[in-house]
Amino acid sequence: MPILSFFDEEDQPARNAYIECFNRSYREAVLDAYIFHSQAGVRQVTEDWLRTYIAIRPHEALGGQPPQEFAARHG
Repeated sequence: MPILSFFDEEDQPARNAYIECFNRSYREAVLDAYIFHSQAGVRQVTEDWLRTYIAIRPHEALGGQPPQEFAARHG
């Protein structure tokens, strides 16, 4: 999984809120939680975290469902 950069449009505050929430979650769970010695280490931890974030972690905004489950149900 590649690490993606997002450029948000300033005129869409709701979208910005979701991105800011994701950024905060990522920073707290990955960047603040580990000391990395290589980019490969950052990539591996990020990939593992993303799998959990998308497939397992419940999201309040999705009624307590993980995004993958929500997408499968609401296609």
